Amino acid sequence: MKIKPDNMYFSLGDKECKTRNRFLKCVQQNTEEIAQFYKSKGIDTIFELNPGNHYKNAVERSAAGIMWLLSK
Repeated sequence: MKIKPDNMYFSLGDKECKTRNRFLKCVQQNTEEIAQFYKSKGIDTIFELNPGNHYKNAVERSAAGIMWLLSK
């Protein structure tokens, strides 16, 4: 990144890693690791694991992320 962001928000469904697709199977682990990486760099970072898959409550999850970022 050219400019270090102040905040980062990650949201993932808890069923997204329960797939046969080998590339998607590690999505939760990878997302948790990248969130921790940014947190260790001093960026205010949150990772939320939500019930369901990628499409479950997408509007609500997006709104939660936007609300969190706007509260910063």
